[in-house]
Order: sequence, then C-alpha cells, then structure tokens
Amino acid sequence: MKNIQVGISGIAENKEFNEALGFKTKTIRRKKLATLIKYKLNTNKIGFAHMLKIAPATVTKWLYTNTEPSIEMMKRIAHHLGMSLEEVDELFEVA
Repeated sequence: MKNIQVGISGIAENKEFNEALGFKTKTIRRKKLATLIKYKLNTNKIGFAHMLKIAPATVTKWLYTNTEPSIEMMKRIAHHLGMSLEEVDELFEVA
C-alpha cells in the first residue's frame, strides 16, 4: 500500500496546515519564485526540476536557502518563465 501524503504539492504554502498534519514546513525564502512555479507554470518544484532537467533537491535549495543557480541555469529559468535574465536574477535576491 502506498503512503498518501495530504498537503501542499511540492511547495509548502500553509505552514499551520502542514504542521497540523504532522509535516514539518520550512520557510520559503523566495516566495515569488514559488508563486511563479505554481501559478504561471502550473506545476510544483518537482515538475519545475523536470523542466530544467535537474534534481528536485536543487530547486528545493533555491527556494529554502541562499543558494543561487549558475548564470546558464538562470537563462534556462528565464526561458521557461518567459522573463528576462534581470527579472530572474531579482527572484534570487533574498530580502
């Protein structure tokens, strides 16, 4: 029997909801990027990773830590999001 995980698919948006279900939730440092992945691309971080042909853990690092992608990866992200390189660079500024 498969384990069924009820919660936000790939990107934790509601910390209280996930914690009530027993899932630990990290704070998203790059909320705008997470929002674009979910609503503009209509996917989650795993789907986004597949689009970029990278490991989902890499996207997780971008969302939850100060880790930034290489310039070549930023170009690929810009392509998929339909944004300029400068706009993508701004997504990775940590406030």
